[in-house]
Amino acid sequence: MHALRTAFPLLLALLSSNLLAQDQAPKEDKYYPLKKGSTWEYVTAGKSFRIELVDFEMVGDTLCAKLESILNGNTVASEHVAVKDDGVYRYKYNNIEITPPLKFLALPAAPDKTWQVDSKADTPTGETLNLKGTFTTKAEAVKVPAGDYQTISSSSSSFEVMGQKLEMNYFFAPDVGMVKQIVKLGNSTVVVELQKYTPGGQQ
Repeated sequence: MHALRTAFPLLLALLSSNLLAQDQAPKEDKYYPLKKGSTWEYVTAGKSFRIELVDFEMVGDTLCAKLESILNGNTVASEHVAVKDDGVYRYKYNNIEITPPLKFLALPAAPDKTWQVDSKADTPTGETLNLKGTFTTKAEAVKVPAGDYQTISSSSSSFEVMGQKLEMNYFFAPDVGMVKQIVKLGNSTVVVELQKYTPGGQQ
């Protein structure tokens, strides 16, 4: 009985957190829609994969969307993101918490915005990843397999991960989300393009 009394407050807290995640509607933006069950199908280097919004979960006191990347029926990556008044933030990647959360799109979405990021992520192996860079936005027309879009791009030409520089470019379209991504590291370039977006039917 004593053990039950001791564990009850923790159990209540866990249940309350889960109920909060289920009952609350997450904040979203037209440039980053967050409907449960939504899928974004992409192609990169001739291979197709999809990102699916599978659930909403609390990270600390913030309700986040959990997005899973699925390749050949297997989940190969996951991330937790949240929309706030001033931007879209990544809170976790593969269950590794990012502190402070990393803003990769400024809101309201518009060209000529600039901001800096300086975050850390502690890996299960004890390694600390330092994530630094300056992002800027532009209005850009983009053509991908899914169609033609007028987008707001969010780019960093000097993003650093553990002192190694890479170039990142995201392209976001209204009522769709990310339609294209370009990542350059040294002589390697990875291009991800949207093939199909299917909005979810419920939050």
